Formats: sequence, structure tokens, C-alpha cells
Amino acid sequence: MEIQKLIYFISLANTLNFTKSAEDNHITQAGMSRQISSIESELGVTLFQRNSRKVKLTPEGEEFYLYAQSIINNYNEAIERISNMDSKKVTLRIGLGPYEHALAQPVIEKYTKENPDIRIYCLQYDYTNLVSQFRKGMLDIMFCMNTCAEKIRYAKTIKLFGGDWLTLCSKTSPLLKIQKPTLAEFSNQIFINLEASSEDFQAVETVTLGFKPVYTVRTNTLNAKIALTAAGVGISRVPKFLEDLIPDTVAVLDCTYPSVRWFVCSYLEPKKQDSPVNSFIEIIKELYP
Repeated sequence: MEIQKLIYFISLANTLNFTKSAEDNHITQAGMSRQISSIESELGVTLFQRNSRKVKLTPEGEEFYLYAQSIINNYNEAIERISNMDSKKVTLRIGLGPYEHALAQPVIEKYTKENPDIRIYCLQYDYTNLVSQFRKGMLDIMFCMNTCAEKIRYAKTIKLFGGDWLTLCSKTSPLLKIQKPTLAEFSNQIFINLEASSEDFQAVETVTLGFKPVYTVRTNTLNAKIALTAAGVGISRVPKFLEDLIPDTVAVLDCTYPSVRWFVCSYLEPKKQDSPVNSFIEIIKELYP
């Protein structure tokens, strides 16, 4: 399917008006209608309900809209990045998991001050996509959990944090009335956790720590995790290095407990001695001895 067709589809999905969408894209209304019909024929589904009064997305159209928007966003990002690339510029591509921005920030800050001519690209992913991007050679450095780094053959790692995790709840949670709640008191709670590590989470929390939540609500970003916690959907946990970044919309329970996982920087041994990866790793070793 052509990119332009997706642009037409997204435009109509946003306006729900063939005339307006056609004008925005500088084509005729009949031309817009033919483009949408062509997409529906290619997919074998109806994307829009049409009548003389209004246009409405079908359930299939709503689902396709999410994927089409993601494709166009990635396409535009790729065009922008390629257009801005200078073949004479040395680049360093850094990938972050959902939590690791706090660990990477001081390293990047020091590195950019000492290496102003190096162009930095820094992108954040869920853990599954982070590993995928690293495997494809799209990243030079990966800040992640040890369980992610272990999936990369020949990857070298530097341990950054292996300390306690904090337990978060809403500001109206009954747990706040309990002084130093125990793990047993979490067994009747709903846990909010990142989607990519949910199965691992269940094993760790149930077997190692000795309790089992009612069920796990899955999300894919730290911000969504915090938002659901603040809304009282359940309790969640974050690594202690995020303590200063926790918003005041949630409360921190008076307890900490360890995890069998830890956070690392992962990389492949550079082939060139003057690779920007080497100088970056030296700063990591300096800040995380």
C-alpha cells in the first residue's frame, strides 16, 4: 500500500468529511472517494460508514487508523533523520528502556560537553522493541534491564543499578494507613506493570518475593503506569533511582524491596579504537564505578 493512500485515509479519519479532506489534500472529492475505496478493496474491509448525513469510522477503521498513524509517524521521522544526516558527522545512537532515562542523563550530559562534535540520537522504547532495534544494528548503546542484555549474543554490559524498588499507590489508597506494609498485604492488590516484562514480573514477584497480586494491569510506558497508579487502578513499583522524579500525583509507600533484576548499559565491542562508543563507555565507568 502506498504511503500517500495512508495519508488520505488519516486525513479523512481526522475530518470525517470528504469535501474538507479532499481540499486539504488538493484533490477532488471523487478522487478522495476512489482512494478510500481502493484501500478498503485492498484490505477487504469497510473502513468508513457513509450516508448522506455523515461519515463514521467502523471498528475496523478505528483499528487501522492506529496502525496507519504509527506508520506515517515512523515514515516522517525516518525522512527527517535521513535529511538531517551529515555523512561527515560522527554519530552515537542511544536506546533507552522505559525507566532508564534517569541513568543515561548524567552520562549523556558529560559526554556532550566533552564531545561537542558528536551527534547524539537518543530514542526510548519498550524493552521488546529496544532489543529488536539493537539486534538490527540501529543502536550503538542500550540502557536496559539485565534480562534484555542477556538476549544479545556477544554484548558487553556494565551494571548501573541493582538496588531497591519503591512501591507506589494513589493518594487515597488504604495502604497508606498501614505502617510499613508487608508483601503479604500486597497479595489482594492489583499490580500495574510494563507490558513487555509482565510474564517475567509474575515469576519474580510470585516465586521470589512470595506473593501473588489479584491480577496485573499491563501498560507500555512509565507515564501510563504512573497515571493508572494515581487514578487508583492499582499499585505499582519503580526503581529507587527514579525517586526524585516521581510526581506528586502518587504516594510512595513506607517500604522498599529488592528485585532479582538490575539495570545495565549494553554495547558491542567497537571495531575501531576511536569509536564514539569507547569514550561513552569510559564516562559510564567513571560515573558508575
